Amino acid sequence: MDISRFKKLERSYDSLLEKFEYLIPEGLKVYESFSAKLFGLNELPDKANEQIAEQIFYKNLNDRENKFTQKLYYISNALCFINVTKTILTEDFINSFKQYFPKNDDVLVYNYHHLFQYLLYDSILLLKDFEKDIVGKDSGRFKIWKNRNQHNLTLYHNLKQDIFGQISFHSSKDLEMDFSVTRIRNMIEVRLRQAFDIMGAYSSVSDSFHPISMENIFSILKRNSDDIIVDIPIHIIQRIYGWANIYVHAGIKDYLWKSIFILDYFKTFMSGKTINGKWNADSGIRISKETYTKIRNELKELLGSEKEILSIRTPKVDLF
Repeated sequence: MDISRFKKLERSYDSLLEKFEYLIPEGLKVYESFSAKLFGLNELPDKANEQIAEQIFYKNLNDRENKFTQKLYYISNALCFINVTKTILTEDFINSFKQYFPKNDDVLVYNYHHLFQYLLYDSILLLKDFEKDIVGKDSGRFKIWKNRNQHNLTLYHNLKQDIFGQISFHSSKDLEMDFSVTRIRNMIEVRLRQAFDIMGAYSSVSDSFHPISMENIFSILKRNSDDIIVDIPIHIIQRIYGWANIYVHAGIKDYLWKSIFILDYFKTFMSGKTINGKWNADSGIRISKETYTKIRNELKELLGSEKEILSIRTPKVDLF
């Protein structure tokens, strides 16, 4: 594989279009063949999304270090990169892009350039990481480096962009895509707390409010997982939540395709689906009224008699 050609991308409409038409179908096949050979395989295996999620997301820092010693981690990440890129570069998207007429300093061109420059860069970094962590040597083929830690300055600039928008007099248009991991962590917690109306706990003894840890919530949900209808297993949701926490608390960056993978993987969990011809935004989690009551009672028992669950809204689940 010509590594220089594979990752090279100029910030122009023509360069983007050329890259899109190279990646589909030729470029990704070249990468797949090259990475498989590097991993000591004839070809990359097929894996379901659940398998990929189990193998690419580490639930804590100890698990992170352990993942780096496993060949499966790198194989599944290569698969994830290829699959995610294919979901973006659909035939409809490429046809729409061909019909787009960019302006000078075009923001759409800037955004897609930034996205694919990051994806292609990370795809080569993955191969370099494999050589270092699994093979134990540096062949010198992958001349690439990345700052693995998030800087506070770029987080501050991203906050201004969140408030004022990407195009304004008060913010920079520079994207900070790693910040998406913060939203993933936030959306998991909000989704589960609102699903079971668990905002916190109130103590009648001290007349004060107390947090209910996500660890406690996950432990109860996992015990009742056979009675919860959700497209993503509870233990996988917990694993991804733990992975996102590492970025939120420590600012450690990861491969970009993981966030894009979650965007599609969490679609029904976060935005619901159509059942019997009717769409319900909360149907990503479906449980019986009996199961809902059982989960709440288990949590009350965990809190003790001096505390009660703070409820502020109707549960955001599909009860039947």
